[in-house]
Amino acid sequence: MIGIYGGSFDPPHLGHLGVVEYFWKSFPESSRLLLVPNYISPFKKTKGVTEESLLAMLAILIQEKSLFKTSIEEVEINKKQTSYTIETIEFIQAKYPDEDLYFIIGADNISKFHLWKDYKKILESTHLLVFDRDLGSKSDLPEEFKEFSSRILFVDNPQIHASSSEIRNLPQDKWNLYLTSKVLEYIEQKELYGFRKTN
Repeated sequence: MIGIYGGSFDPPHLGHLGVVEYFWKSFPESSRLLLVPNYISPFKKTKGVTEESLLAMLAILIQEKSLFKTSIEEVEINKKQTSYTIETIEFIQAKYPDEDLYFIIGADNISKFHLWKDYKKILESTHLLVFDRDLGSKSDLPEEFKEFSSRILFVDNPQIHASSSEIRNLPQDKWNLYLTSKVLEYIEQKELYGFRKTN
């Protein structure tokens, strides 16, 4: 079993960390968890930092929190173009042909999942792990997903309310509430997101 957790990670924050840690708590038998930062999401147009800085922050998070069997999959970053989940799934399937794939999304994405490219093929190719941001359940599944209900699992994880876009709009002195110390240290050192060194 391989977990796949994609997103902008711009920046990676305690909400992301909570999902990773709860994945391992819930599925300790998994062989690995892949963090897949996207180049440009089809639903977003820009990123706040370079791909190099993004990968560095994720690597720092993995090392700082000793996230065993968790690694970065750079397939979408390396493509240098709009990212579609189905293409990433097919790439990972080819790379790990003997593994069952479990794709992680937040419950808030279920209502618009049918807008994703080839969403039915995604559901046919993977199991969907829905992390319970909004207390979702199978009873909340749109009609389009009923035939795939056996492949959709809602995970009752603790709530950590954080989003990268909201964090980027916070005053500089509030970022420490949502980021690990080493990730924040890197942001300050490199003066990312408009930060200015304080010493």
